Amino acid sequence: RGRQVGAALAETDVYSCVWLGNVDLRTDSITVTATAGDCEESAAVGADVDFETMRGYNVIRQAVWTRELQATTSMLENTAFDWTDDTGNAYASRSVAAVPICHGRTLYDVCCLYTDRSNAFGPDERAILDRIGEIVGHAIAASEQRRALMSDELIEVELLVPAVFNGNNRAAPEWTVS
Repeated sequence: RGRQVGAALAETDVYSCVWLGNVDLRTDSITVTATAGDCEESAAVGADVDFETMRGYNVIRQAVWTRELQATTSMLENTAFDWTDDTGNAYASRSVAAVPICHGRTLYDVCCLYTDRSNAFGPDERAILDRIGEIVGHAIAASEQRRALMSDELIEVELLVPAVFNGNNRAAPEWTVS
């Protein structure tokens, strides 16, 4: 889901690393599903990592919570951003953006982009990335709806409505919705 988008963004040479990940809010973790460019080991495909181990986790977490694009362009803009690795070496990438891939309030993935451009993620670039997140979210939702419509599975739901509102003690009608 969205692998081609990440690859296309990395091919532009504007971003040094692009990765997509599926967010599990219950465990506060991300499973990386696709990478492109020069990404660190924690962003390896299939890696299941906690937010705090991801470079730029404050930006990522905020994007997940708000379902809105979040970006920072320098360590001075966001002092809570962790710009060093475990050995104390500073990361080459100074700017990061986290683009939620969602449709409505349903979050499918998050796409993170890293770059060393000091002027990265201005208003125009943010608008384009935000729109990409919306379009990919629409595409995923449409694909899931199509898959559900083409499925051979049937879900049967029984609905029991209590007779509380009619004032008598008769049994409530039972309805079956298919």
